[in-house]
Amino acid sequence: MQQVGLIAVMGGTGTGKSTFINTIVGRDVTDVGHSLESQTTEVKEYEFSMPNGIRVTLVDTPGFNDYHDNGGKSDLVILKEIGTYLKAKYDEKRKFSGILYLHNIGDPKVGSSSQRNMSMFKKLCGPDPLKNVVVVTTFWDEVELTQGVENETELKTKDKFFKGLVDGKCRFARSGKYPPGKTPQGPEFPPPISIVSDLLTLNPFFVEMQKELAEGKTVEKTSAGVELYKELQELKRQQEKDVTDLNQKISEMKSVNARDRVAREALEDESKVLKTQLEELVTKQHNLHQEVHSGRSELVSAITQLKQEKEASAQQRELDLENIRRIELQHELELLKTLHAKEILEFQFQIRSILDGSSHDAYQRSQLEKTCEDLRGTVSDLSQSLNKLRQTNEKDVLARTELAQECAQLRAKVTTHDKTLSDLSEAKSKITQLESQLRISQEAQEKMASELSRSQSARENDKSNKDGARELRSPQSPSLLYMISSLSAAR
Repeated sequence: MQQVGLIAVMGGTGTGKSTFINTIVGRDVTDVGHSLESQTTEVKEYEFSMPNGIRVTLVDTPGFNDYHDNGGKSDLVILKEIGTYLKAKYDEKRKFSGILYLHNIGDPKVGSSSQRNMSMFKKLCGPDPLKNVVVVTTFWDEVELTQGVENETELKTKDKFFKGLVDGKCRFARSGKYPPGKTPQGPEFPPPISIVSDLLTLNPFFVEMQKELAEGKTVEKTSAGVELYKELQELKRQQEKDVTDLNQKISEMKSVNARDRVAREALEDESKVLKTQLEELVTKQHNLHQEVHSGRSELVSAITQLKQEKEASAQQRELDLENIRRIELQHELELLKTLHAKEILEFQFQIRSILDGSSHDAYQRSQLEKTCEDLRGTVSDLSQSLNKLRQTNEKDVLARTELAQECAQLRAKVTTHDKTLSDLSEAKSKITQLESQLRISQEAQEKMASELSRSQSARENDKSNKDGARELRSPQSPSLLYMISSLSAAR
């Protein structure tokens, strides 16, 4: 069958490219790495057939900055190998149906190695074919779903590279190595084979580096080569800076070593002095140990003697206690004998009393019968008194009820009187206010009368002023006469 599909698989080390390719092909065609070293060291092709019979070629590309312990290949060598492969495919008129770019979802922050791979990816592909690019985030089976979604959102919104892919309408898909039947449902987790099938429906294209190489440019002059050169220059400047910093640190360490040498000599002298003091202390300790050993022997002897004396004293104390117990038992025995004799005498006396008291019992019985008769009479009298008290109590209850009713009536009358007194108090207060107002009015009237009297006296004394006298007799004076009459009425 004719080969139709050509799909490149790109991504940094540890993104699961080999596992993803094996899943698509349906068998283990490439080794899966479990270390930080890339398993892909050169451009490799893996061919397989789709369910509909279309032949597809997956192109596994080595990642940049993937160095091995045994030296590995430089980024420039890797770029030249990729360029050679792309040029050969261009000559064969083989266009790419799409590009799969893989990224580990467990790394929300892109490191320097991933940044370099992303930068080279952009320069290799160019700005046009983003619609044919699918970003596959891998290892979803190794993170919690909520954490993976949070990391994916951070990549799409905060990372410059991925945000550019989102703006360019690039498609995103999720992938993980799940057991059968455990893959999360939804369009976000499409089967890897369906991703390839979707890419085959798009228009194939030549990547940017293919076009540049077809124009006769060398790998170093292509956009990817220029970008790599810039990064190498930046890396060179950084290494030179690191070397300068390292040399400065070495110089500082040399000066520090010189100071350390002086300090070490001083420490050696001090160590000698301390060693001498230590030897003296060891000698003193040895002498003290001997003194303690001899003193310990004396102490052991003294303790042994004290122990013997203590044991003898304990034996003597036990003998004394035994004698005391014997004396106490003798006293208790004498006391028991005395009590026993006393009890015997009491029993004898009781027996004698019983024998002598049979005649006396008859007399006591008659006295008791008489006392019972007296008690019966007393009980009868008490019953009669109790009945009288009950009758008296009922009368007292009736009297108390009547008194309670009279008290209620008196309280109602008192309440009425209190209200009347309150009304009288208010009326008295109003009368007081009226008297005060009347007093003020009288004072004002008296003041006006006094002023009027003075005015009349002035007019009578001014007899020479005829006009004034006529004015008093003129028809215009009724207002003044009205005021005088009003004052008189008020009085």
